[in-house]
Amino acid sequence: MLNSSKKVDLLVCTNRPDQDLPRIWAQLIKQEQLKKVILATQGQANQFKNQEKKVQHLALANKGRSRALIAGLEKTSAFAVALTDDDCVLDKNWLTEATNSLDENVCLVYGQTKPYQAEKNPGKFCPSTFSKKPNRFSITSSLGKHWLEVGFDNNVLIKRSVFEQIGPYKWWMGPGCLVPAAEDAEFILRALIAGYKIAYNPRMLAYHDRFLTQAEFDKQLLVYNYGGLVAYGFYALQGVKECQEIFIDHLKVFFYPAKKSLKEIIKGSWSFALFKDFFLNSKLLLQGVFLAWFFAKVLPIPEKENVVKRFYRQ
Repeated sequence: MLNSSKKVDLLVCTNRPDQDLPRIWAQLIKQEQLKKVILATQGQANQFKNQEKKVQHLALANKGRSRALIAGLEKTSAFAVALTDDDCVLDKNWLTEATNSLDENVCLVYGQTKPYQAEKNPGKFCPSTFSKKPNRFSITSSLGKHWLEVGFDNNVLIKRSVFEQIGPYKWWMGPGCLVPAAEDAEFILRALIAGYKIAYNPRMLAYHDRFLTQAEFDKQLLVYNYGGLVAYGFYALQGVKECQEIFIDHLKVFFYPAKKSLKEIIKGSWSFALFKDFFLNSKLLLQGVFLAWFFAKVLPIPEKENVVKRFYRQ
């Protein structure tokens, strides 16, 4: 169990104006274990007026969530760093549950993320929620499907030493970046390859206040799958066997719909929807594979982040 004297920094990134940001940390701000909140903003969100002494506001000129995370991490000084999103609300017991989950062996802990007041949004879907099956405390040390076995970084506490050992998030992954998703998937894979154990605590609760229509959810799911294609491909193409089958599964997500649409077009079904579906899936497939290959094989991987070279043993 982590000593209660160990402090936590909470890092939140946003580029959306008019967000009720203080509600994210409202139930934690007065707790002694919370050293400070680092709020990294971009774009119009830079106009946020901070009225809380414990909140350190970083107004950034660059774009992309991962760039904001990198800038925010440079300002952290606590024993561990908590991450959540600008549309989440952390439970009053979050700090206690999160810090109690860390010990000498467990350096990262992910929690359960539920929809926020789902009854007010009937018929809509809340993305990036997570409950592991079975929904009980567990520890993961082997590579697998992060969305089933680990969780998402809208609800995570990570020892700062992990970032010092394997580097921050990839600048090219995440909302507003070259690959607009799966920055957390890549970091989870990197940590596991480096040998870190990751805990899941279902009592570490965050609530996600974002609801989508079916069409919006389908579009978002496509973005998530695209990010997964690149993240798992990045390690599969470096020779990590545990990622190769999952990489192929993501390939199929785009290949089979593109193939189906092409067959219909060849048969004479000349519709805009079919052409759009074919080109979109083909584009995401080819682009995703190219980016995974480029960052895995062409662009040099920073030494600290090159966990396959440093730690992976087949």
